[in-house]
Amino acid sequence: MRYNYWTSSKLVRWIRARLGIQKPIFATRANWKKWREEYRNEHEFFYKVTEVWPNKIQNFIYKPVDYLDKFYYFINARFKDRYFSISSSLDKGRYHEIDNRMLYCNFQALIDFVEIENASSAVYAYDKKECKRLEKQFGVKWYHKNRWIALFAPKWRSAEAGQAVLDHECEYRIDERHCGYEPGKMTDEQKAETKHFGELTGQAIAARKIRDLYIWWTRTRPARPDPMDASGYTKLFDDKMNKSKNSIDTFLESAYTPEDKIASDIMWKLEEQYEKEDEEKLIELITIRRALWT
Repeated sequence: MRYNYWTSSKLVRWIRARLGIQKPIFATRANWKKWREEYRNEHEFFYKVTEVWPNKIQNFIYKPVDYLDKFYYFINARFKDRYFSISSSLDKGRYHEIDNRMLYCNFQALIDFVEIENASSAVYAYDKKECKRLEKQFGVKWYHKNRWIALFAPKWRSAEAGQAVLDHECEYRIDERHCGYEPGKMTDEQKAETKHFGELTGQAIAARKIRDLYIWWTRTRPARPDPMDASGYTKLFDDKMNKSKNSIDTFLESAYTPEDKIASDIMWKLEEQYEKEDEEKLIELITIRRALWT
């Protein structure tokens, strides 16, 4: 992994400038391929000097650091982030049916994605002062900034940061940058010829689905009324227990009234409705799983 590439060093940028070559800041895959081919055809030697050799030399010099990085990533993946498994918020001291485990584990993966992986984008900025401000805003501690110390420290997570990133991604549209142009460089004719220009990008559409599922799991679902309480069955149960002086045997011998049946039917109907909703939302999550990447 490289944070700074020698192909973007001041010397390399100076050589390109002397040749009159302008490297795009951002471009589509097709435009990158076109730029490289044109550069190679016009200046084959200097293309190697600026685009090929710097990376090869950097890779050779950084080889010891790369081995250390591999060791770090192994330790982190195996013992800290445990990318090979999914946990859940279920009570660890009791048994849970497979269907509940499937539901809670998959949605815990969604929460971790939003609040940890996606949230990390919210604290990055090119300006150091702005970066520090964001870290303070979203609760990044000093031990989170050193990856070796962070191996033994509590994992950073921020629901606020994760939602801020999602809100930003939800507004991505097919614009000039998306088409490989700098802002203000695209003509009205080019915009008109571009298919779906101004519409939401695929990433924005996926982000909206992710945000909806995240809000449903963390806010909407926990706020659902308990079926026993909403149906009135809890009150009927408590009243009968009080009349039977809290004796479960006397309670079980009590008559099954029409009110009991009405409450019971409402309770089972609500539980079935909740189960159906859980299943539909789990299917939605599975269908967008490929969008859960950073």
